[in-house]
Amino acid sequence: MTLREKMTKFGVRLRAAMLAAGITETEVLAKRVGVSPQVVRKWLRDEKPSLSAENIVSLSEQLNVRVMWLARGTGPLHSFTVAAYTEPELLSAFRTLGKKERVLVRDFIGLLMRYSGE
Repeated sequence: MTLREKMTKFGVRLRAAMLAAGITETEVLAKRVGVSPQVVRKWLRDEKPSLSAENIVSLSEQLNVRVMWLARGTGPLHSFTVAAYTEPELLSAFRTLGKKERVLVRDFIGLLMRYSGE
């Protein structure tokens, strides 16, 4: 399965957005969105009975991603594109991150590589 095919799953997009936002705990996201941690865990498993339009908007605001990308997997993740940055600029930005942020970036890239390599 390609990365594009895997990204059609809401749970995969949600996990990627959480990693990109530096949120690793379902409890943290649940509190910010106003739902229980169990609901977030269900969303991550693609069990979405309680996923309303309001939830999607709140998630996209908390995770700083575009609503359509989160809801349907269409369009860019953010309103900016990585293509706007050169490799040296990205490396320079990475070097300014603290240890925790570097780990999150590494994990996010690992997730992308795992799904694009299958």
